[in-house]
Amino acid sequence: MFEISQENTEALKTFILDHDFFFIAGHKEPDGDCITSCLGIAAILEHFNKPYQLLSAGPFKRNEVISWQEKFSATMEFQDDAERKKTGLFIADCSEIIRLGEIDGDLKGLDTFVIDHHKTSDLESDVKGYVNAEAPACAFLIQLFYEALIGPVPSELAKILFFGICTDTGFFRFLTETSAEVFAAVSRLVAAGADPRTTYREINSGKP
Repeated sequence: MFEISQENTEALKTFILDHDFFFIAGHKEPDGDCITSCLGIAAILEHFNKPYQLLSAGPFKRNEVISWQEKFSATMEFQDDAERKKTGLFIADCSEIIRLGEIDGDLKGLDTFVIDHHKTSDLESDVKGYVNAEAPACAFLIQLFYEALIGPVPSELAKILFFGICTDTGFFRFLTETSAEVFAAVSRLVAAGADPRTTYREINSGKP
């Protein structure tokens, strides 16, 4: 079962409401799932009218994510001590600060919330978050959080999250007979405006 519990939903909402500003970061050498998961978290924060900065150490080696590179920075916005105390850090698609790579600024010591799906991930005692190793993609978890917190995913975000899920599942080739819930969630994204044919072309850079 992939249903996000009320407890997990409230934990995320509380984390958002408790901070005035957020950094959102994913692992270095980002792939489609990492980038779209960060963008999905940003969409959730926008719903709550919370300012944020998207961070990535890069490099953006994969052709399918280059178009999003300009939305991210490798340099943190400056904050004084008082501002840092009211700042939260979201880490997507990994669980350790060391995996974020070389970001210009100090991410250590910030109140942190992790959303990840890797089997090797484990939350440290002072880190909040949600890790589900059974999930096929982090973007899938972001979709579930968005739906639980806000409601149906809007069209543009549906296209973004669909892209992320497709990249991490090999366009669904890696899913098994137990993946009915995943396909049900993906069908909601398609109903909202995600286009499988267009997404396939984007992932493969237009190659047949």
